[in-house]
Amino acid sequence: MQRLLKQGKLAFGCLDTWLIYKLSGGVVCISEPSNASSTGLFDPYTVHFFYSFYKLSTCLYDMKYLPGMMEWGYGLLQFFSFPTSVLPRLSFSAGVTLAVTDKKLFGAPIIVAAAAGDQQSALFACGCWIENNIVVSLGTGSFVDVNTGASPHCSLKGIEGLYPLVGWKFPNSLKFVAEGCSQDTAIILRWAESIGLFEDITVTSRMAQSCSISGLYFIPAFFGIQTPLNDDTACCGFLGIRPDTTKEQMVRAMLESIAFRICQIWKTVNDEIDTCSTEFVRCCGGVSMNDFICQTISTLIKLPLQRIASPSFASACGVAMMAGITCGLWKKDDLDDLIDIEKTFVPDFSVRKKLLHDFKKWEAAMQRCLHFYDT
Repeated sequence: MQRLLKQGKLAFGCLDTWLIYKLSGGVVCISEPSNASSTGLFDPYTVHFFYSFYKLSTCLYDMKYLPGMMEWGYGLLQFFSFPTSVLPRLSFSAGVTLAVTDKKLFGAPIIVAAAAGDQQSALFACGCWIENNIVVSLGTGSFVDVNTGASPHCSLKGIEGLYPLVGWKFPNSLKFVAEGCSQDTAIILRWAESIGLFEDITVTSRMAQSCSISGLYFIPAFFGIQTPLNDDTACCGFLGIRPDTTKEQMVRAMLESIAFRICQIWKTVNDEIDTCSTEFVRCCGGVSMNDFICQTISTLIKLPLQRIASPSFASACGVAMMAGITCGLWKKDDLDDLIDIEKTFVPDFSVRKKLLHDFKKWEAAMQRCLHFYDT
């Protein structure tokens, strides 16, 4: 790598960098802030400063003059002797043409009109465009994303708090996101299916609703526990198994664990961000098709949970909506008409006290699984 660096043949980027580079026939090497902000090489506080400064400058009316390279964390990168020459130029997420594909690929050149990170695109698809709009995304992992408007979030909890990301960047518009996550969501359902707890994932909600609460708890930690504990040495575990424990009770415990992890992250959100003005939360992702999980989350967080239509495709829809703005198919003000709420779950206060009791018992059970693989 050192040899390639000296020869000027070494480059670093995100997945969007590689895709756009290949699509453009090696002509365009860029990234955009929502992807770049997940690398650890990006300084959201510096870009916020420069964005605010340039907005006040009358000679620079729009952000097209804002040097993209200012957004990489140059101070920290230089401290660690990171070769900044390998970094791609940062572009917008949408609003301008990012690249044009090599006409050899598709028979004619096609413009690349938008690029965005997975969760940020889902946030956009859910219509959460203003400050304090919140999305719960349930897919490969579970994510709680809060639109923090024009300012990056700064957690006082360090690695145990929410982390700041760029939501999207358009000309004259820059949005930030605060995020907390759990990596174990779809994987625990695939594992449960593989060991024969059910044959079809669509029946899991009915299975959970069909059985009584049994005092059985599942800790979802195949990849450790992320927000707010950040323990990568934690282990998975069923706690409270008895001779009469049924498959239905095991499935219920697993589905509850997904909702309980969201509740843990939600507590962190409430600790760090004023959500008093939040009237609802939206949800997306393939696992959000499970009504039992969505109802449990709504009851725990005490807010209506609105599931968008076609939730499995939220990330693809979000970036497509951005591309439509670039191509002039619609304006930002027209996007409300594109948001379709498929179902709304409202808190069930008749069971909330018992559910919160179970959540506390589940948190106590989790303590047994933390630091399990410590060396």
